[in-house]
Amino acid sequence: MRKNWVGKNVDLASLNDQIESFFRDKGLKTRKDQSEDSYTVLWSPPVDVRAGRTFKIITQGTSDDFWIDFPDDEPARRSILSGFATTLFGGGTLILRGLRLREFLEKTEREFWPFVEDSVSKLADSAGKGEG
Repeated sequence: MRKNWVGKNVDLASLNDQIESFFRDKGLKTRKDQSEDSYTVLWSPPVDVRAGRTFKIITQGTSDDFWIDFPDDEPARRSILSGFATTLFGGGTLILRGLRLREFLEKTEREFWPFVEDSVSKLADSAGKGEG
């Protein structure tokens, strides 16, 4: 899911730090990256639901017009479908892993957006006048 903010004058580097701390405070492994026009936080779910997957939160735009993208649950869907296709050969494990991953992603996203809204409110007008 993607959400957009306009006219907030938010320091995106600080917002990216806040986003990383959201995942780190949950005990998840994180890594930040920055390019000229975007900020990324890579994070991994707990081992019991991860299945070797890493997800990205992307923040892109300017301090006055930016969007944040939360990953969809496509990996979970694929795992579930693969499990159904291989049920006779032990695919139940894939189904269970996919369901756990989907549940974890949905719960995390429900907590993530209110956290971001609060962070954006707190960081409003934090960017310098020349930025954006």
